[in-house]
Amino acid sequence: MDEKRAKHLGLMVVVASWLAVFCLFGFRSTFSVLQVPMSTSLHWQASQLTLAYSLMMTVYAVTAYFTGMIIDKWGTRPAYFLGSVCCGLGYLITSFSQSYLGYVLPYAIFAGVGTGMLWVSSTVSVRKWYVGDAYATMWGWAFMGAPVAQVVLSLAAKQVIKTTDWRIAMRGLSVVMFVALVIAGIVAKKNPQDYSLEPFGKVKGRVSKNESKQWTIGQAFS
Repeated sequence: MDEKRAKHLGLMVVVASWLAVFCLFGFRSTFSVLQVPMSTSLHWQASQLTLAYSLMMTVYAVTAYFTGMIIDKWGTRPAYFLGSVCCGLGYLITSFSQSYLGYVLPYAIFAGVGTGMLWVSSTVSVRKWYVGDAYATMWGWAFMGAPVAQVVLSLAAKQVIKTTDWRIAMRGLSVVMFVALVIAGIVAKKNPQDYSLEPFGKVKGRVSKNESKQWTIGQAFS
C-alpha cells in the first residue's frame, strides 16, 4: 500500500474518533441543560433526575470493559455502530417518558451502553495507529470533539427548549447522535496490522534489545 493511502486510512481513524468523542461529551454536557426543564415538566426533584445519570455512568463503566474485547477482535466499527443505535434510543425513548421508571431505565441502559462504546474505542483506535510524538498530535485533534460538543450541542439544546420543550430537544439530539456515529462507523478502520501497516510516528528514546544503556552514578540519580 502506498504512503498516501496509508495516511488517508490513519486520518479516517482520527475523524471517527473525533465524532465518537463529540457524541460522548455531548451526551454528558446536555444533561445539565435538559435537567431543569425536565424537573419543571415532570415535577421531579433534581436528585431523582441525577440518579438516572449516575446509573448511566455505572452501565458506561461496565460496557467499556466489554468494548475493549470487541475492539481487540473486530476493531472499532462494530462499537461505533452499536453506539449509534444505543445513544439514539437513549434520547429517543427517554423523550417519551411519562413515569419515573420510564425515564430511568431507558436512559441508564441505552445511554450507558451507547456512551460506553465510545471512550475506549476512540482512544485505543488512535493509539493503535499513531505512536510517540504522532500520537499526542493526532489524539489532540480527535479530542477537540469534546469542547466543540459542549459548546455547540449545549447551546443548540437551550435554543430548542426556549422555542419548544425538552422532549423535542432530546429527539433532535437522538438524530445527531445516530447520524454522527453511523458516519464514524463508516469511516472507521481496523487496526493497522490488518492492512499490513505499521503505526505512524516514532518513539523517542527507544533502545533496541541488543543495546544496553550505560549510566554514570550522576546520571542515574539526576
